[in-house]
Amino acid sequence: MLALLLCLMVDNSPAQQADDVEIDDMRFRFDGALDADLSRINQREILPWANGRFLYEFSPQVQQDAEKTEAFENACKQLLANTALKCVNRLQADALSDRDYVYVVAKGSNYSYIGRQGGKQLLSILNWNNPYKISHEIKHALGWGHEHQQPKRNQYVDILFENIPDDHKERFYINDYNNEGEYDFDSVMHYYPTDFALPAQKSIQAKSEFQSYQSMMGQRDHLSEIDLLEIQEFYGDPTVEWCGISRKPEITPISGCSYVCSLDSDPTIGNWVLEGTCNSEMEIL
Repeated sequence: MLALLLCLMVDNSPAQQADDVEIDDMRFRFDGALDADLSRINQREILPWANGRFLYEFSPQVQQDAEKTEAFENACKQLLANTALKCVNRLQADALSDRDYVYVVAKGSNYSYIGRQGGKQLLSILNWNNPYKISHEIKHALGWGHEHQQPKRNQYVDILFENIPDDHKERFYINDYNNEGEYDFDSVMHYYPTDFALPAQKSIQAKSEFQSYQSMMGQRDHLSEIDLLEIQEFYGDPTVEWCGISRKPEITPISGCSYVCSLDSDPTIGNWVLEGTCNSEMEIL
């Protein structure tokens, strides 16, 4: 059953609204009544984070705990390391005028809204000692749902609805956010095979040709290659400042080497040109 959330914030921010919807650790913001068939959840446009910045702000409770803030920032940077999107602390970056940001709290459970909502949106962490549970919630905020709900799932797994209580079935409906990569049993976003099933039963079963992947489902100890690749494909490759212009790199800078800025026939386009010799290790930055 859908859980309608009450607005419990102590301030007057619209970070959480009375008609918001909670399904497991995912939250969805709506204006007005929900469609009874959940179509507005299962097929919705994900708003990407704009201007190359994933903005966040810590609640006072979280801000005073250096281990918590470091854990969140490390998890965020690991997710976005090879993308055009950067983790930016709203206060440190003097970005208070930016309207859209994640407000990181510790409210006794893990949850996040899916994608950029517009305005202040909550992201709560309970398991601060597990960086990949933090990554899981951040990836929700970046725009991803649970892996077993992605559109390609029926080619790889069977959802055993007969083993799932009626009030949990909505956690297994397909969601199409148009940003999913290949189906990934190893994703940090995948459910365990027994999640929300009746006692001693499974809720998710890998199809016969994928039985070897059954034990991979539900891990929370690393990020898979696809976890990172689909973020990169959605948000783009990193950009760097070359000759004062932000652009995608055409060569990989090497530490110990010397570069100069060279303008070609178009003075608005610059490129780095290797000058001199490099160190013997040729270490990639």
